[in-house]
Amino acid sequence: MSYSENFENILLENKVYSKIIKFKESTKTSQDAANQLGVNISKIGKSIIFKTESSNLILVIASGKNRIDEEKLEKILNEKLIKVTGEEIKKRTGYAIGGIPPFGHKEKLKVFIDKDLLEFNSIFCAAGNPNSVFEISLKDILDITKGEIVEIKE
Repeated sequence: MSYSENFENILLENKVYSKIIKFKESTKTSQDAANQLGVNISKIGKSIIFKTESSNLILVIASGKNRIDEEKLEKILNEKLIKVTGEEIKKRTGYAIGGIPPFGHKEKLKVFIDKDLLEFNSIFCAAGNPNSVFEISLKDILDITKGEIVEIKE
């Protein structure tokens, strides 16, 4: 069973009792997910992976409406970011771009959470593949990921 097929178990292991919502159409982008769900794009928590010069993967959970300012992220990390391929992301996290959930990765990732998501009690995130999402409270994301809330939008 692949990581993406196992995401329901990962939710249960983390005591997140949210139903995975599967679509025939793609939810790969924040706009796709918002359209499928009929919600504002701001309520989508998109998972973006970056790689540091020291080869660590960093996960940023950003509001779907926001672009991430990489310079701000580099200042927070005190380290330069370098290019990471989709192939490396899948190998190291277990998930392909467009389906990366906020937790449950092969490797432990440092997590940063866009402060704009604080305006919502819950958000929708990818559930392991580019056609599924789940709803989760920001409190649960913070508890599970031990993420740091930051201002990172452009």
